[in-house]
Amino acid sequence: MKVFCDFDGTITVKDVGAQFFNTFMMKKRMDVVDDWMNGKITTRECLILECSLVRATKEEIDKLLNNQEIETSFINFVNELYKNNIELVIISDGFDYYINKVLEKYSLEDIKYYANRLILYDNNRVRPEFPYYDPKCPKCANCKGLQIERLKSDSEVSVYIGDGYSDRCAASYADVIFAKGDFFDYCSENNILCYNFNDFNDILKVLKQKYPSCFHSENSR
Repeated sequence: MKVFCDFDGTITVKDVGAQFFNTFMMKKRMDVVDDWMNGKITTRECLILECSLVRATKEEIDKLLNNQEIETSFINFVNELYKNNIELVIISDGFDYYINKVLEKYSLEDIKYYANRLILYDNNRVRPEFPYYDPKCPKCANCKGLQIERLKSDSEVSVYIGDGYSDRCAASYADVIFAKGDFFDYCSENNILCYNFNDFNDILKVLKQKYPSCFHSENSR
């Protein structure tokens, strides 16, 4: 088994990327976001526009990030996976800078993640870079579906956990899907089989029931 997970609003209590842009953009971002959600612009175009309007020092950004919290059930979830040698990979269409800061805060920096890159420069400016962009999926900056396809093995069950708009591509590639929020609505509307969840305890319970052989540690029973 290999578990893939979204970051913003799934691992974290709040959408860190949205908070970042809402706090530091020089004008309201909803027009840009609406164009993105309506398919008028791609994720790369959206992030480039948003970043061009950000004015914030590293100290201001770090102060915001230091206040971010993760879901309380996530740490136990991570521990259960690691005890049973189940790999966890974070896939985000957000940015490495804040993912790394939040993971470090909770001593979870060993978790592997794939995300877009945020470069801080000129004291108060930021720009995005897209190391995982793939023209096979031009609408995404870091397509979660293509990442799952690249990273999963045919011999293992692939699990995806998400909550939002950017998780849609993952629905076509993972064997088992856990969804909430907009992602759950999307799966329901498109007859995609998924498990609704409130927290990571819900996910762990289903996985142990469905795949008991994957949870062989004595401490997991």
